[in-house]
Amino acid sequence: MAPVATGTPPTTDRRDPFRWLAGIITLLAVGLAVRHPWSADLGIHVATVERLRTSFAHPGNPLVEADTPSAYYSPYTLLLAAVARVTGLSALTVLWIAGPVVVAVLLWGLRAFVRALMVKEPPQRLRRGGMAPVLYMSSTKLLVGALGMGLAFAPSTLYSFYSDQARVWGLSASDDQALAGILMAVEQSVVMGLALVVLFIVMATVLPILEAGNAIS
Repeated sequence: MAPVATGTPPTTDRRDPFRWLAGIITLLAVGLAVRHPWSADLGIHVATVERLRTSFAHPGNPLVEADTPSAYYSPYTLLLAAVARVTGLSALTVLWIAGPVVVAVLLWGLRAFVRALMVKEPPQRLRRGGMAPVLYMSSTKLLVGALGMGLAFAPSTLYSFYSDQARVWGLSASDDQALAGILMAVEQSVVMGLALVVLFIVMATVLPILEAGNAIS
């Protein structure tokens, strides 16, 4: 007998512990956002968004009064500055709102990633949809790995800002850049490689069992 649709979410969805945990973590993020200051470098982040809010093309350096590049500028801070400019909110208010939103998006992405590894779909649909995370992680592994190797073997520093900074561990700017590129490439190889292995194991072991069960039924 086919189940009758009642419009009520399944019991397993209503009792999903991840939803409760994600809600608690998001509320904690809101509480931490309300508390000021968040950290000792809050001012530099506010200054970064405020500079970009003033000018996207020539924001200058948020650390000093000079028209020089800065490592604090990124697509994320550019997005926050655009939101601040469109809404008229201050840089501090935009950062306050963005904190819990970023946490919520991270938790949603984590749940979506985990659900992609869980078998809850018919084998044919899972076989088609299961390739999405494989393609995503493969492309990420290749692109970020290539970027890391490019940084490691670049003939000179690609970002002049670092050339004038104090040296760490006695490394030159080019050696520091090369080390960062190697770490980036190795991290991608290990983390994404392990994730791909897990996905292939799931697809190779679980899918045949499900297909055999469907054939018997």
